[in-house]
Amino acid sequence: MILRLAAFAVLLIGTTSSGARAQSVPGQIDDAAYVGYGRRDGLPDAPILSLRMERSGYVVAGTSQGVFRFNGRSWESESLPPMVSRREYRDVLEAPDGRRFYVHSFGVVLREGTRWTRVDSLATRLAPIYSATIWRDEQGQATLVVGASGGVFRWSPGSGFVAVPLPDGMSSADAMVDAAPGAAGRGDALWIGTRGGGVARLLQGRWTHWGEADGLTSLGIEHIAAAPAQDSVRAIVATQAGAFVLDGARWRPVGPRQHLARALRVVIDGRGESWLGALSGELYRVVDGAPFSLIELSGRTRGSRAQVLRAVSHDPGRTTIYAGFRSGSLLRFQLGGAGRLIVPPEWIGHPVTAVASKRGPGEPGFWSWMLGVGAVRVPDLRTIGAGAVFLEGGDGRVRLLSTRAGGERLLLSVEWRLFQHRNGVWQ
Repeated sequence: MILRLAAFAVLLIGTTSSGARAQSVPGQIDDAAYVGYGRRDGLPDAPILSLRMERSGYVVAGTSQGVFRFNGRSWESESLPPMVSRREYRDVLEAPDGRRFYVHSFGVVLREGTRWTRVDSLATRLAPIYSATIWRDEQGQATLVVGASGGVFRWSPGSGFVAVPLPDGMSSADAMVDAAPGAAGRGDALWIGTRGGGVARLLQGRWTHWGEADGLTSLGIEHIAAAPAQDSVRAIVATQAGAFVLDGARWRPVGPRQHLARALRVVIDGRGESWLGALSGELYRVVDGAPFSLIELSGRTRGSRAQVLRAVSHDPGRTTIYAGFRSGSLLRFQLGGAGRLIVPPEWIGHPVTAVASKRGPGEPGFWSWMLGVGAVRVPDLRTIGAGAVFLEGGDGRVRLLSTRAGGERLLLSVEWRLFQHRNGVWQ
């Protein structure tokens, strides 16, 4: 059972008497609290295919029914050229010079400033496009690169889509791509994963190719993501047999051994984490050096393929992770801030009807009221049980108040009656 701590009424509270008892199970905070977005927030009931944060700070989502931008309160459909407005948009990318590439399953739409300047298509036999990235080569030129059913392609206004030759012996089928920023003057690392071909990296004009002999025991790559620069690993892949991270020169497995569709690496408070999205809709979190954990999700996402895992930084020092699903559900996890309290199993089904907005002097936490349980101090889960005297009328309408008369005391208002906790009992 997980108790959410962010959506209760603002209340006042004082300290308690010595009659409070300690719970046998200490409270623990799970910081993977999330906010969900869907049709009521402006998103369509359609698969979420990509998500990016632009330099302006706005978040843009690509879906199977067009592109949507978050205005801070809701999602709004973005106007696109009529002939491509309802395409499946696999990504929306912003180049260093401000150009925006709207990549759909069969091509790209280029926007420069306020003008749509190019609409270009990939040959039908090579489509659909599955992924895209902006890659800066060793000359510093930023280029759109896409991964498609028929291989990897660079795009330029003059030449259109041109195939990128892969290492000898590497399958080009169903390619996925990503780029990692390189040092000044060295260009970016271009990461490529294909179905049956393993993983390759292009850096400064040289290819490195990994396969089964390098620990990558599953070559059917579903997704590839470069790791952050401060991470101890260099990349992560999702495959039909689980996820793998590149640690040094070898790949090692992480998380559950099941069919995964998306993978992501983040660094939280100096410690690396793997986030994994399954074909069947589950999300897993793997903190380096710890067992993997299943993230509790709403019923709508279960059984719906994970399509997007993306980390952005809305605020300095804090990481936000977005998870998008084929069902059209989009979840936003904010790490390192507010969290959720894990409570004992016997409290399952007991709603919280009151939470204090402040705590008394010397208090290690703040108090709340859990229906049928009593006063519960968060996060250490000290409790003052519900007394039968005032529960005769039910404890559904409860307020916790403070008073300075005779020192701080814990007062309880239940409907039209007022109680205080004294000598271990409610009076």
